[in-house]
Order: sequence, then structure tokens, then C-alpha cells
Amino acid sequence: MTRFEPTSANTIEFWRRMQQSFGTRVVQKPDSPLMKAAGHGLQLIRIMTYDVFMKQYTTVIHNTIYPWFTVGDGDPDHLWRQIEVCIHEHQHVVQFRRMGMPLYALAYGGSTRKRALLEAEAYCCNLEMRHWRTGEFIPTQGLADLLYSYGCNAADVEAAREVYEACHMRLQAEEYRAEATLLGIQILSELNESC
Repeated sequence: MTRFEPTSANTIEFWRRMQQSFGTRVVQKPDSPLMKAAGHGLQLIRIMTYDVFMKQYTTVIHNTIYPWFTVGDGDPDHLWRQIEVCIHEHQHVVQFRRMGMPLYALAYGGSTRKRALLEAEAYCCNLEMRHWRTGEFIPTQGLADLLYSYGCNAADVEAAREVYEACHMRLQAEEYRAEATLLGIQILSELNESC
């Protein structure tokens, strides 16, 4: 079972509708002096290398999303990944708005546990979208282990894994909870109907 087949056109349209709904904008990461400075800063404090940050991670600050890729470019698997990234990053926008930017920045930057839990909430969108699209569950340990690359420790990773396990339990009952996921599902359903 696959509920949505991404194309270049519908991936671009999906991003456009998410941006319109959340009031966000996209700036290509390689074109951003701010992202270049952030990449150097992350390398300096040994969270990740500049190249990894610039070429493998999408970043969001307030209402601006900085993808490392060009939206709509790629094969269907890469396009689906772009849709997941869009939803994940918009869940961070939900967090900014819920917490306020200063508190979010302090939590994310000042505590590896809080960073892990903020990322876990956003990665639950990835879990939800995979389940919605295919009925499959992403293994929680592998997803949790990604947080080591965010500078998190083993206890943080375990806390995130527990969040993912709880998400799996909800998904077994078809309960989708993340605000960005709910809107993403609505938009994808509309795009499916218009095909």
C-alpha cells in the first residue's frame, strides 16, 4: 500500500501549500551567509562538520527553512524524503510558536536532553508520515541513534527512543498527533484527489 506517489510538480506544490499555511519561506542553504556561519560554528564546537551540516541537514530558524536540496529535484524516493523534511521542519515551526523563539533557542542550544526531545517530536512526524503512506513503522532505535549526530548522549537517545515507541503505540490505533503531520496529510490527500 502506498498512498501518495510524489512527482516534481506535486512536491513543489506540497511545499508551497505548507509554506502558505504556516507563513514560512525557503532559502537555499548554500546561498545563506547565516547557514554558512552556523555550519562553521557547529564544526567549531564539534557537533558536526561544516560539510555534513551544509549538505545533509535542512535547518529552520523561525519562519525560514534552509533546505540543502532543491525542492522538486530528484527521483520519487528523494521527493518523498523532501515531503517528510517539509513536515518535520514545519513541526519545528510549531515548536517555535508554542515556546517562543528565545526559549526554544535556549532549550535547543543549551540542553542536549531538550534538543533530543524537540527533535523526537519532529521525527515523530517522519514516523507518522511513513505509517500513513505505507502502513510501515520505522525502527525506533535507528531513528533515535540519529540524535548522536546532533550532539546528544546515550541517555538523550534513549529518551527519544521512548518517545518514538509511544508514537508507534498511537499509530497502531491510527492516531496522528503532530500539527504539521495533520496538515501534511490533508494537503497530500487533496493533491491525490486532484490527480
